[in-house]
Amino acid sequence: MLRGLFIFIFLLGLVPVVQSQSTKGKDFWFAYFRNLINVPPDIYISSDANVTGTITIPGLGYTQAITVAGGTTARFTLPVGAIPPYTEGLHQLAVHVETCEFVTVYAVNPGNASSDATVVFPSSSLGIEYTVLNMTGAPGDWGD
Repeated sequence: MLRGLFIFIFLLGLVPVVQSQSTKGKDFWFAYFRNLINVPPDIYISSDANVTGTITIPGLGYTQAITVAGGTTARFTLPVGAIPPYTEGLHQLAVHVETCEFVTVYAVNPGNASSDATVVFPSSSLGIEYTVLNMTGAPGDWGD
């Protein structure tokens, strides 16, 4: 009985930690996966306050200054080179978003037959070990 009570109190203590994570942040790192077609990817950034910042892709030498009006979502289109090729290896195509105020970042890889999108979590909510799942071969080889 005492052991069960201890476990309950321990788990109850974790609730604020789990609930305190947010998709808002000032520093984000992420990368894109290739879609069926090769088009420039987009980043959507939402903010409650007026915000400035930068989007960089160090491996491409790409930097873009950004401004988002408070209470809006702005779209920024990246170069098509931000999408990795179908080859194995390190491609140095990580995208870095830094802002002066808290924002929410969405990564979109648009296409006419399929579009991929995700909410990007801020660096402060991530750990230090990652596993990347991906498929091998070209899309026509993937099957049903």
